[in-house]
Amino acid sequence: MQGLIQKKLQLQIMLMQSSRSVVSINVSPKILLLALHLLLIITPNKLEPTLTELIIKFSTNRPHMQTFLIVWFSLTALSVAYVAYDLFTSTPEMKVMKWGWILVTLYTGIFGLIVYILSCREPAPYTHEKFVAPLWKQTVGSTIHCMAGDATGIIIVAFITAQLNLKMGTDAILEYIAGFAFGLFIFQSLFMKKMLGGSYRKAVNKTWYAEWLSMNFVMAGMNP
Repeated sequence: MQGLIQKKLQLQIMLMQSSRSVVSINVSPKILLLALHLLLIITPNKLEPTLTELIIKFSTNRPHMQTFLIVWFSLTALSVAYVAYDLFTSTPEMKVMKWGWILVTLYTGIFGLIVYILSCREPAPYTHEKFVAPLWKQTVGSTIHCMAGDATGIIIVAFITAQLNLKMGTDAILEYIAGFAFGLFIFQSLFMKKMLGGSYRKAVNKTWYAEWLSMNFVMAGMNP
C-alpha cells in the first residue's frame, strides 16, 4: 500500500511539473491529473498498482502520452454518443439519471460505457425495471447519480484553478466546495425535488447527508 501511495505521489508531482506543451492539444496537467484520478477511482484494487505503473510509464514518454490521449478522447466521444443515443431512444431512465450517465461516461470514457451496458442498458423492450432490479445495479445507479454531480463541480473548478495556478491545497478545498455544492443543490435537490415532495428546501434537508458522504468518498478516492 505504501509503495502504491508513493507511486501516486510521483505521478501527481510529475504531471504538475509538466508544461502545457507536453501534448499538442494543450491539456492542462491538473486536468490530466483529475482525469487519471477518476480512472483510478473506478479501477478494482487488484488492478490499481498495475494501472498506476502504466500511467507513470506513459507520462514519461511524450509521444506515447499524446497517442494515448488522442485514442482516449476519440473512444470517449464515441462512448458518450452511444450512451446518449441509447438513453434518449431506447432505455427508459429518469431524466437526472440520463444526464448522470452521460456526464460520467464523458469523464470515464469507455469504462463508463462498459458499466452502463452491464448495469443499465435495457437488453430488450420493457425489461429495464427487471434488468436493474439486482442490488448491485441499484448501487451502481446511486453511485453514478452522486458522482455525476460531484465530479462536474470538481472538474469545472479544477479547470479554473489550473488557469489561476493556485496551490494544490487551495484548489483541493475549492474543488471540494464546488463538488459538494453542485451535487447537493443541482443533482440532488433540484433534479429530485418532485420525488421528495416538491419543496426545494425540503429536498436539500433530505439529501445533504447523502451528498456529504458521497463527496467525502469521491475526494478520498482522488487523493493519494
